[in-house]
Formats: sequence, C-alpha cells, structure tokens
Amino acid sequence: MAERKKAPAGRPLTLLWMVMALVVVGGFLTWLNVTSEPTTVVVVEDVEEDDDVDLPEGVMAVERDQLRDDVGGHLGQMVRVPDVPSTGRLGPGIFWGELGDPERQVPILVRMDPALAEAVEIQPGVSYTITGQIHRVSEEELDEWLEQGEFAGAGEHLQATFADYYIQASAVRPTRGGRGEQPTG
Repeated sequence: MAERKKAPAGRPLTLLWMVMALVVVGGFLTWLNVTSEPTTVVVVEDVEEDDDVDLPEGVMAVERDQLRDDVGGHLGQMVRVPDVPSTGRLGPGIFWGELGDPERQVPILVRMDPALAEAVEIQPGVSYTITGQIHRVSEEELDEWLEQGEFAGAGEHLQATFADYYIQASAVRPTRGGRGEQPTG
C-alpha cells in the first residue's frame, strides 16, 4: 500500500495567515469606502477666439507659417502672430519663440516693452499671441540690451547673436488652448 504523507507542521499557521490577510484586505477596502470622497468633473467648453476682432488699426494678422517663410518681408510692420510657443527665456523681457509648424520650426527673438516685461512672466512651453513690430537684429542693439541688464547673462547675450530678426512686442498674452497654458497677470 501507498503510504500517506503527513501534512507539514506549518499547515495550521498557513490557514491562520490566509484568514488574517483576507481580514486586512477587507478592512482596507472598507476604510477606503468610508474615507473616499466623490470626484467632480468640470467640463469647460472651448470657445474659439477670433484674433481679428480686436485687431488695432495698422496691425496685420500673420500666421506663424507665413512669418517663418517671409520674416524679412514684414520688416518694420506691426503684426499679430497667434500661438507662438515660447522655448526659453534669455532675460526677464526677452525670450525665444518658434515660428512654423512642428516639422519646420524657425526660432525668433521676442523682446517685450519694459512695462510689459514687468507685467507678464513668460513660461517656456506656453504658447502666446504676440503683437509687435518686426526689426532686424543688430550687434549694437544686443550690446545695449546687455548693458541695460535685459539679458540674464553673457551666455544669453551670445545666444541672441544667432537671431536675424526680432519682434519688439507691445502685447503678449497666453493663447487659449495653447500648450501648457498658464495665466499671466
């Protein structure tokens, strides 16, 4: 006859641990049920903005792609460019913006008027609607900005020397629905 094996000595303890685990899990689920709060979901309807409605006289609405392809053609003109992503700050009132679509982006330097620079803090990764005049960058202007403390340091001044054009911004506001939108004063 076949011998019957004896159950290991720890079997009564195994049953005890199994029951204790079920009691602990049951207690945890009960605690979660009692202490949890209902979640509210707020749905915000996205309202389309029409940037041309409040376009000041003498300001031309230009898309990023158009400006990327012909910045020099807009030299000296007042333009409003919607949805320009900020890619980095060079100082409190100077930042890099990207023109064009994600496949063909061209950086452009944006310099805000002093009063605007105090009122608006530019966040990298946020898209902005920029209104301002297009200018050609000159080494003398960049040196003057450095002397006035508009750059965070000499490294930022060096970065700016790679720009051919800049927008002297008179208005900068976050684009509704832009990447990482953050309100600014």
